[in-house]
Amino acid sequence: MDIEITAPSNVVKPGSVVHLSAKATAGGAPLPGVSVAWSIPLLKVKDAVSTTDANGDAPFVVQAFSEGIASVTARATLPGYADAAATVQLAISTSSDGTGSPPTLLIIAAFLVVAGALGTYVYFNWLRRK
Repeated sequence: MDIEITAPSNVVKPGSVVHLSAKATAGGAPLPGVSVAWSIPLLKVKDAVSTTDANGDAPFVVQAFSEGIASVTARATLPGYADAAATVQLAISTSSDGTGSPPTLLIIAAFLVVAGALGTYVYFNWLRRK
């Protein structure tokens, strides 16, 4: 038996609901009735176990609640088959690239613009008082 996890994206925003799915197959054919146990640190779990349907798919819904990297593991069991497991990494981040922070260069550029404007204002007010 093989199992594969799919997620709509590898990067999700905190507070968002994530729809995951595990697909169980044997020799390329879908396996219905497989019990899939989910292990996901950092995420609020809505269900601990799901079962594959006729297409071999076991849906699972979680909510991301804090920033970080969550390891999503699905363990599949079905009598008569060897157990299988799969793991994917899910970045929970406010930025689209998964780093969790805005681009540093933009912050520096904005600071320089504000500092330059403030410096110019102070300089011209100082000249006016002379």
